[in-house]
Amino acid sequence: MATQVLTLVGVLIGALTSYVTSALAERAKFRRELATRWDERKLDTYIAYVSCIKEILRSAMEAGRARDRGEDASAALAEMEESEKRRSVLFETFVLLSGEAAAEAAHAVNQRTWELLGLARDPRTGRPDSASRWWRP
Repeated sequence: MATQVLTLVGVLIGALTSYVTSALAERAKFRRELATRWDERKLDTYIAYVSCIKEILRSAMEAGRARDRGEDASAALAEMEESEKRRSVLFETFVLLSGEAAAEAAHAVNQRTWELLGLARDPRTGRPDSASRWWRP
């Protein structure tokens, strides 16, 4: 009878050990998957934000070149403003997902972007060019 009890206790300890080990392994796996999902989301947001900044820069440069050639810059300015709208939305997601250092860097990028937007809109005043039609309703 004593050997049967010892055998039963051994089986119970083995089953409990197996359960705890499996539960801890599953928990660790779940946490890794969750972290990976957030990392992927964060990376997608970073890429979208930087791409939007590049679109703004490209459109502002196009507007400047068009002005230098004496051409209408309204199409480039409209594209720039559309990219700015997307950048604004992406920035909020960026700040929510990023760390403090990345958020501070993004704030600095925003400041430079707003300076560029002002110059592209009207190099003299930083406001929409009164001669262009892109901002009128």
